[in-house]
Amino acid sequence: MAKSGIPPVRADTAAIVLAGLFLTTVSCNERTVTSTNPGTVAPSPTPALPAPAPVPAPQPGPAPLPSTALLMTFARTSLFAGESTTGTILLSHPAPASGVVVTLASNDPGAVVSPQVATLAPDQDRMTFTVTTSASFAQDRMVAITGSMNDVSTRRTLQVWLMPRAQTFFAFINEPGDYLGQGTIVRLVSPETAFRSSNTRATAVAISDTPRFDWTVGFYAPLDSQLTARRYDNVTSSVDPTHAAMLITGQVRSCTMTGWFEVREISLTASGDLARFDATFEQRCSDSPSTLRGEIKFVR
Repeated sequence: MAKSGIPPVRADTAAIVLAGLFLTTVSCNERTVTSTNPGTVAPSPTPALPAPAPVPAPQPGPAPLPSTALLMTFARTSLFAGESTTGTILLSHPAPASGVVVTLASNDPGAVVSPQVATLAPDQDRMTFTVTTSASFAQDRMVAITGSMNDVSTRRTLQVWLMPRAQTFFAFINEPGDYLGQGTIVRLVSPETAFRSSNTRATAVAISDTPRFDWTVGFYAPLDSQLTARRYDNVTSSVDPTHAAMLITGQVRSCTMTGWFEVREISLTASGDLARFDATFEQRCSDSPSTLRGEIKFVR
């Protein structure tokens, strides 16, 4: 047999080589190299990549709070028939993005609410309204005003008093906390109450009855002037050249005050006595959170 540079391979050795090749091919498919050749070093296995962290599902936002009618207030809780007052509706939460519709109603046709329907814009939490009473009421009465929105409502009452229809009377109402009136209503009418008047440089009308109803009301023009039919603002308890003054005392109570009065009518007799006088007024004691307001008429 001819010689060659390659030594002969034994059959059993060839079988081992083939088996080694076969095993190597299979192991490579599994990404791990296994060799039967003792001189071959198997590579290190490739590390597995960590699984990505799970992304949490978005949580729903909080449900919008309901816009609830929380409170209804009035600037005045007592009125003479024919007077008006303003009211306020307060919500427990600002109105949502869609706004909220508020409806207002009165249980008495003699008390008119305006507006009766209003839409609060987003983020608003209050609205104002007006209640106007009729001067033709036949008797004192309580008027109920109701505010509603969605499925909730709130209700407040107003006390409406009749103004005396006599030619001569003195009447006032005031809110709780007023020092002079003590949160009451006073309506004194002639001839049941004895009225007396005086007229000097200014006009003063004094009213007296029993000690319980001993009231004096004085209206004073600015210095060096006479009272005329007009409104006087920025009134105090003492007169000066630019400001009128008003003095109301009753039941041994008086106070330093601020306010206004409006003379509707004033006339004198030939001798200079007061013949007719009609004025409305409002005053607040300096240390009081409440007002006293009313009207006085005098006919000799």
